Formats: sequence, structure tokens, C-alpha cells
Amino acid sequence: MAENSDIKESAAPPAKALARKHTSQSMREKSAFVDYDYLIKVVIVGDSGVGKSQLVARFTRNEFTTNSRQTIGVEFATKTITVDHKNVCAQLWDTAGEERYRALASAYYRGAVGVLLVFDVTNPRSFKDLAHWLSEVKAYTLPTCQIVLVGNKIDLRTVRKISEAQAKAFAHSNDLKYIETSALQCTNVENSFVSLVTDIYRKTISSKLGQSVASTIGHHANGQLRVANDDVSTTDKIRNKCCSTN
Repeated sequence: MAENSDIKESAAPPAKALARKHTSQSMREKSAFVDYDYLIKVVIVGDSGVGKSQLVARFTRNEFTTNSRQTIGVEFATKTITVDHKNVCAQLWDTAGEERYRALASAYYRGAVGVLLVFDVTNPRSFKDLAHWLSEVKAYTLPTCQIVLVGNKIDLRTVRKISEAQAKAFAHSNDLKYIETSALQCTNVENSFVSLVTDIYRKTISSKLGQSVASTIGHHANGQLRVANDDVSTTDKIRNKCCSTN
């Protein structure tokens, strides 16, 4: 038998051990966080009040709160998305937009392979500040990091200040994909996240398969793969048979 296999054969386990193994596998299959092929880190950034938390809540829990509180530091959520028959679990980092938290920026971006850059179409300041946010993203991430620009709150048509043409021009000049959303009306929310995760998988993960990428792979106890942007190269798929749903 080949010695480089991650799975080693052993004597048949007793019935109790089999029962425990079956229970453990069932629990993994029921968990949206555990049952994935790849785990990626995605950071959501933008000025305070642009609706970052509402977008995350709508995408992950289909919830919207009219009296949303400001994010303190960073909050986390996860959602598993299927891309090209692979389950990609996105670990979403919902960051605070206030200046007093910017000292933590390097920690927010560390290991991120994707960024959702959000502004409020009714708030010209949030649009003007995109240049600052984009420069910060590029300073703390690698060129392989995928970025999607999101113009939120398009339901507020009567008080809109930034036109779609203006936003598209900024996106085009910075080589960004642009999507307009409304967390309130659930317009294009899923599309924005799915588009970003799809780009990450196809441009950062799938395109690098077959290369030697040990420095970018961190394994969880369940043997599934974590993709980190600590190197230009990303990932060979390494997944233990015990975690397979086939």
C-alpha cells in the first residue's frame, strides 16, 4: 500500500466504534459549516452605515433589521455555496467602517481571498471613500484577491445621489465587477456574494490546481481544506475520505 496516503487502513473497528463514526459523519453532513470542499475568507468593507451587516444577514439568514446596530470591530458569518460541483464555505468577515477600528485592518485582511467593497448609492461620501478602501485592500492583500464592488440601497430611488453610470465608471477604471443591491428588497444580494465566491473558485482555486501549494493550505480537524491567500499560489484539493458525502 502506498505510504503517502492520508487514509491508513486498520483492523475492522468494533460495533460501538462504527456507531460513533456513523453518528459523527451524520453530524458533519448536517452542518453547513463543516460539509465543504474548500473554506475561504471573504472580507466585507466600506464606510459605516452603507449596509454591510444587512447584506450579510440577508445573504446568510434571509433577515433584514430596520434598527440595525453598528458593527463593533468585526463579526462573522458563514455560508456554503456550490460552484462547479464543489462546496465552497465562505467565512464572511463583516468589518466596522469607523476610523477607530482601522488599526486592525491588517488582521482583517490577513488570509483573505475575496473582498466585497460596499458603498451607499445615497451617500456621496461613501462613494468618494472607495478610493481609500481600495488602496487599503490592495495594500493588505495579494493581487490574486478577488474584489466585487457593490452599490447598496438602490431601493431609495428618490434620494439616490450616485448614478449607476458613475459607479460603473469607477469600477471599470479599477478593473472591478460592479453589482447594485438592496438588502431591504433582497435585490441582487445573493448574486453579489455568489459572483465573488465563483470568481475566487475559478480564478484563484481551480486555476491553480495541480501546483505545489503546501504553504497555502491549512487543515481543520475534519480534514477539509482551508484556502488562505498567504502565497500567490493556491490549492490542491486534499480532502479525507471520511469527510466525503459520496
